[in-house]
Amino acid sequence: MAAPPAPRVPAVVLSADKPYRTDLLPPGVDLDGLLAFPEWLAAQPRLANALGARYVPNTDSGHNIYLYSPAVVTDAIRAVVEQVSPATPAPTPTR
Repeated sequence: MAAPPAPRVPAVVLSADKPYRTDLLPPGVDLDGLLAFPEWLAAQPRLANALGARYVPNTDSGHNIYLYSPAVVTDAIRAVVEQVSPATPAPTPTR
């Protein structure tokens, strides 16, 4: 039985474009059993497509995108907020 489709929610998929560092893994980790960066990278546009989301592949970063490219992250957050915010702000109640 196939999984149901992912819900359509406002989203942006940000992708690291620099491979993770395997030299930081603990000794004894089986590197052959890890998902390789090219396969992981190839899955990112598929994730964006499944979510109906914009895909941002050029982040000039590794895993911690918010550290290397904070503007990319804040722009993505703003884009999602704009998607869910009303076109015109609600009037401020007066007392």
